[in-house]
Amino acid sequence: MYNRVPKAGSSSMCALVRYLAVQNNFSYWIDADYFPDDDALEEKIRTLEFGGVFLNHQFFYKVQQNVLSFTVVREPLAKAQSAFYYGVSEARGSKGVEALAERERDPLCGCAHMDFTDCIVLRDQNNCTKKSNSRSQTQSHFFCTNAEVRDDECTLQVAKSRLYHGYAAVGVIEHVDYTLKLFEKVFPRWFKGALYTYHHIPSSSLHATNAKERLAGCISYEAQRILKAYPGYPLERDLYLAAEAHFWKQVVLHDLITEEEDDEEEEKVAH
Repeated sequence: MYNRVPKAGSSSMCALVRYLAVQNNFSYWIDADYFPDDDALEEKIRTLEFGGVFLNHQFFYKVQQNVLSFTVVREPLAKAQSAFYYGVSEARGSKGVEALAERERDPLCGCAHMDFTDCIVLRDQNNCTKKSNSRSQTQSHFFCTNAEVRDDECTLQVAKSRLYHGYAAVGVIEHVDYTLKLFEKVFPRWFKGALYTYHHIPSSSLHATNAKERLAGCISYEAQRILKAYPGYPLERDLYLAAEAHFWKQVVLHDLITEEEDDEEEEKVAH
């Protein structure tokens, strides 16, 4: 079961699964009913063909013993930037048009037609709220249950417990090749040949946003300072850092770094 963290490569992962399903002969279900309650989710999993892969945006779900869960995370500021551009993306069709119109109706905080960095500075100057209720902005929610999120009990301790014990594997989109190597090792039935396949899929299939949005500029130091002062940022940052450290431990544990790659990393450090 793939728990799709929004703006962390989930569209690319779905595209990859479609190809791998043909190559490795398994069924899959990309569910469009996002964030189902526990009963609905349990019923969906129960009806899935044995050996199939279920993909959805959802809170953490304590799966049955015969179900393996995995997810992929992303650095919080880069994730927020991606969500900003995706919100009004042409790829969203009418939803993107509606989102742009909503931004245009709010001259103080809407940031219509603005760069992400400029938007963050403008919102700070206009004293716009720093608390987002968007599930796509809150990566930690994908490590907490529906009830924990609802009751404001999604703490770093809870999220890290799920990171270490709730998921069979957690990838990091900034290290996509090693993520796929790890998935090949942990889930060979489904991810056999994943790395090779990923690099041979048409690039247009691997992104939810268009090329212009993917080439958006870096986040300025001023915007980073503002974003890091948001109330929810410390939790998101600490969870990501824990996930990245755990990820590299798993990569080393499964002996996925070759001597040649190790030498390349040492050469980069030397320069």
